[in-house]
Amino acid sequence: MELNQTSPPPTSAVTDTEEDKQCWIDITDVAIDGVTLLIGLCGLVGNGAVLWLLGFHIRRNPITVYILNLAVADFTFLLFAITSSLLYVVNNASCSAVVSLRYLRSFLLLSLFSYNMGLYLLTAISIERCGSILCPLWYRCHRPQHLSGVMCALLWVLSVAVI
Repeated sequence: MELNQTSPPPTSAVTDTEEDKQCWIDITDVAIDGVTLLIGLCGLVGNGAVLWLLGFHIRRNPITVYILNLAVADFTFLLFAITSSLLYVVNNASCSAVVSLRYLRSFLLLSLFSYNMGLYLLTAISIERCGSILCPLWYRCHRPQHLSGVMCALLWVLSVAVI
């Protein structure tokens, strides 16, 4: 005697309901991204003004070289932060992955690069100011003329090497 085995009929057919089609957008994410964009745009304007003034209108001295490089690092950090924030907003608003996670990670790495550079430059500025206070005679008479530029170049290389 042979048993005829069949699978049981499905209990419910697979259909798209209204709940499946809805996309949930978290309002706190949108608010945080909006505040990030607003602060970032204000920072870009401020750093752009510093770049314009130090790049074209003010005579360079050892500290202004550091400040100019710091403004470049901050400007690039804000540029990458705003771009990644915009990409997150687009991904959240479209309810699907419009931008690959690989691109978002690359923007994160680039923003970390410029963030590290800003920290290195702040450290160099602090050391320079302490040196000018502790050894004022050496600072005025024996300090190498292009030390600030060389230090900034080395710090950019260090920041690239760390990333």
